[in-house]
Amino acid sequence: MFGMQRGFTNLTPIYFFSSIRADSGKSTIVTNLSVYLSSLSYKVAVLDFDYSSPEKLRNSFPTTIEIKDYDELSSLISANDPRFQQNFYFTDTNKLSFFPAHKLKTPYELVTDTAFRDFFLQLSSTFDYVLINLTSGVKECASISDLLSKTYLFRGCKPSSIIISLPDERSLISLDSFIQNNQAVSYQAEENTYFLFNKVPGPTDVLELDDTSLTASDIRSIFTYPLTYIIPFIDELLEQKNKSLAYVLQNNSIINQHIVGLFRLLNGAASISYLMKEA
Repeated sequence: MFGMQRGFTNLTPIYFFSSIRADSGKSTIVTNLSVYLSSLSYKVAVLDFDYSSPEKLRNSFPTTIEIKDYDELSSLISANDPRFQQNFYFTDTNKLSFFPAHKLKTPYELVTDTAFRDFFLQLSSTFDYVLINLTSGVKECASISDLLSKTYLFRGCKPSSIIISLPDERSLISLDSFIQNNQAVSYQAEENTYFLFNKVPGPTDVLELDDTSLTASDIRSIFTYPLTYIIPFIDELLEQKNKSLAYVLQNNSIINQHIVGLFRLLNGAASISYLMKEA
């Protein structure tokens, strides 16, 4: 049993979050989506592979959220143990579970290395949703595209890639170049690769966005893929960084509306016509 119904399948959703550029708001999206899913009584696991900013994602969670913190993933598997038939025990699964994996650097090990594969299979059979946060960069985005093509590695799972981009010209040009240079991404964009355009940037890109940000209409005219979502500039997201409250849990909040919309799209219950309009 997997608890509450997850869309149209009992396969465990595995969401790989990446971005072409740093400071695209990836941590904000992963944090709010995982908190929202946990509030629905789903068992949620978050794996953080972002070795470039090892504390960033964990520190993005509001302090009021109960989180079960695990040790570094590589340390959970002792080098002295047999490399087969390993059992892993997950406790307090009613809380959001957080697994730092900064020493692995690539999610390939999760599904190809014997010991890590045992962990991943047990993780995906225990939890309802698994969110995997990656380091930003073209290389990481391309590696996930390659990983998704190897469907035989994801027994019992439904893997998806969520590529997050700012809506400024520089980011959109970089994203378009990445798609053009990775032909498989265009095909995957019809099935299991989502493009999320986030207008709430990291602190280093705020001024740049003010001058070069494209409108939602402009973005949709350029990127016509069906699995596309746009999050407008939301003051609450900036306010939440300085407060302990989770606005995403408030039904009347703008954050909640957009995270619910994203979840509906990921869960197969929405089409491009449902996507939130620019505020």
